[in-house]
Amino acid sequence: MRTGTILLLLVFFLVSCSSDPQQYQEVENYKVGTKEVALTFVQDSPPKEVYQKSNFKVAVEVENLAAYQVEDVTLSLVGALDQYLQFHDPIQEVEGIEGSGILKGRSLTNPQGEKAVVYFDASAKELFLNADEQSLSFLAKVSYKSTVEFSETVCINPNLYDVYDSGCDVERKNSYSGQGAPVGVASMEEIIAPGTGGKVEFRLKVKNKGSGRVKSIDLTTAKLGGKEMRCTFPSTGTPHLEAVDIDEAAVVCEALLDTHSSYATSLFLDFAYDYVASEKHSLKIIK
Repeated sequence: MRTGTILLLLVFFLVSCSSDPQQYQEVENYKVGTKEVALTFVQDSPPKEVYQKSNFKVAVEVENLAAYQVEDVTLSLVGALDQYLQFHDPIQEVEGIEGSGILKGRSLTNPQGEKAVVYFDASAKELFLNADEQSLSFLAKVSYKSTVEFSETVCINPNLYDVYDSGCDVERKNSYSGQGAPVGVASMEEIIAPGTGGKVEFRLKVKNKGSGRVKSIDLTTAKLGGKEMRCTFPSTGTPHLEAVDIDEAAVVCEALLDTHSSYATSLFLDFAYDYVASEKHSLKIIK
């Protein structure tokens, strides 16, 4: 009887050790790297060639590959020569599952993100004089608002030169690949002013790594260990920046030190930004 019990326990142990390793796979973190809203012209809509004085459809797929929801999403067609091409209702709000102008981002429950197709009616006008054809280019332009989060565990050490403090070690500078959006923190430097009335300062570089441009950006939340922290863009002295044609900006955050011992804590920043990106398309008008 005891031998049988031992055999059963041995079988159970072997089965447990040989269980499917897939159940132990790491959970994917979507809030890393550079991801953004992507535009794709649907194949043959429009076709490569259209006849003069004809009507046709333009279909553009809008796909949110970022790790955050985008809102106020509008798509417009711009840039074609008016004497050859006309877009009817050229500015449209993108319709998502959650409602008009909203596309959900990539997450554990929605790993692909959300996409929608927008349709435009267009007309090709009559060619000039004796022309047999006319080549044209135009842009599909997407505008939207979104957010991006930055979080890091940092070491606060007011006694940098105290050999008897065996707590955490300050990492003075770190670099980052992104936080799953076109805009994100690229680097952070920590500077500590020790002693009585000491403070810690974080100097961050925020970069536009996407294919479009940032219209404006706001630092909406800044916390160190759950406590509010003062942060500004030095170029404006405020948490707001009109970032037209700017691909990099500095952010400086400060907090007073209220302890004499080193400790590890969390740093959290939340940015809100307006963004615009475009995709070029060409077609030919023929007789």
